[in-house]
Amino acid sequence: MPNMQCQISGLEKSVYLRQAVSNQLTSDVPLCTLLSGGLDSSAITALAAAEKRPGLLQSFSVDFRTSSDGFIRDAVREAPDSPFARELSQFVGTDHYEILLSGKELLSPEVRSGVLNAIDLPPCYWGDMWPSLNLLCREIKKYSTVALSGEGADELFGGYQWFFNPNATQCETFPWLTSGSNRYFAD
Repeated sequence: MPNMQCQISGLEKSVYLRQAVSNQLTSDVPLCTLLSGGLDSSAITALAAAEKRPGLLQSFSVDFRTSSDGFIRDAVREAPDSPFARELSQFVGTDHYEILLSGKELLSPEVRSGVLNAIDLPPCYWGDMWPSLNLLCREIKKYSTVALSGEGADELFGGYQWFFNPNATQCETFPWLTSGSNRYFAD
């Protein structure tokens, strides 16, 4: 039997994404978006804002109080997210909130416990990602009950560097657990 791959055009993909976002906007509780300024969250926020009147959709991003002292590029972040989130929010007309965190908050035993309970296993990578997401969600809960996000899109669509490394993609375990992924996390 020949390999039957589904070919979906870019236009069809955008229709599916638009419909998926639209379906999630039906809510009887306050709804918002998580906006990092990246492609996934920006697309979701823009589509959601287009269906709501300007200013009615709240968007939230997270940054660190020390980032104004000078951003330091690492293997995960090449540039600060906040300027992109602010620009997209202004362009599509969301009511944007930037949650500022400190290193002390990220290291809190309460936050660590919350992260471990939420993901049900010790996080083995991503540094501050899980604690900052936990704190962001705690803050959002004061304003909104439902949040749309682009979480999981990189895993689904191959957005990480290891998806381009044959040593990582042709192994018998998760690509991020192989030596093929170390170039992504190494300095």
